[in-house]
Formats: sequence, structure tokens, C-alpha cells
Amino acid sequence: MRHADSLATVSNPSRRLVTRLPFMATALLAASLLAVVAASPAWERENSPGVETPTLVAMPTLQAEWVAPDLVLRGVVPDDAERLAIVGRARALPGVSHVKDALKVGAVANPAWLSAAFLPDLRHALHARVTLEDARLLLEGDVASESDRVALLASVSAYRSGGVRVVDRLRVLATTPPPPLAGPAPVR
Repeated sequence: MRHADSLATVSNPSRRLVTRLPFMATALLAASLLAVVAASPAWERENSPGVETPTLVAMPTLQAEWVAPDLVLRGVVPDDAERLAIVGRARALPGVSHVKDALKVGAVANPAWLSAAFLPDLRHALHARVTLEDARLLLEGDVASESDRVALLASVSAYRSGGVRVVDRLRVLATTPPPPLAGPAPVR
């Protein structure tokens, strides 16, 4: 008889609903609670014990613009020590005669990829802009030859091993002139 009772319980749809009701109520209760917390004003969440609101921290951005022989630095770095290291590296680059420091110190993260070494050897470029942002190093500008482009890219090759994606948008301006046409000499 026990077996018949258990079969009747399993096959009875209303009985199954009763056994599932506590699980559905728990899910609805949790969803309702999340909706109330999300809709509550920020000051209530900040003053509520046990409820932590995650804070987002901006990433640093660095930009160096090279117009030979001057270098302009822009962006936001996490502290003055990082700013001084970047300015020092810029002044030590070959071919740089003047560095304009427009870097600002702000409330930004200090990720592992942030380094003064982001500045490549720019003397190979006629005009270039280097931007380091969100683990991406963007090289833009004009170089005189393909060998200058290769040399500039080689100066940032260490960044690739550090997880930074290097984007090459350099333009080679010089083109080799076509060889003179070979043919018979003009008759006079």
C-alpha cells in the first residue's frame, strides 16, 4: 500500500505544486529584495550596514605627441612619482630638446602595465602620437621609411610581453622613386 500512496503523490499535479512552492517563493523573495536594494537611494545603501557598493576606479591614460624635437605629455596618472618617472624618461629620450609636461595626477588605478617605458624612441618618426590606455598602446603618425617604422615598433616590443596590445597606425611617407624607363636614346 505504501508504494501505491507514493505513486499517487508523484502523479498528483497539485501535490507537486505544493512541494515546489517553497522553492519558487524563495526565488521570488530574493528577486524582490534585490529590486528593493537597487531602487533605494544611494545614501540609504551607503548607510546600511552589511551592504557594500562597489566603486569603479578609472584607468590612467597617457599620451605623448612628438613634433621633432618637441614632446608634449598629456593624461592622468595615479601619483606624482609616476608623473616624475614619465617626465624623466621623456627628457632622456634621444632627439628630444623640449618636454611640455601637461600630465595630471588624479584618482586613477595603478595597473601593472603603467610604466614610464611606454615612451618609445620617437626620433625615427617625423610626427607621432603614442597613447597608452586600457592596456593598449596606440602608435600613430608619420615615419620617413619602412626601416624607421620597424625601429619604432621594436622600441615598444617589450610591452607585448607585458600583456599590452600594440596597435600600429604608422604611415610610411617616403616612397622609392620608380627606376627610369629603359629604352632607346632619343634621336636628335
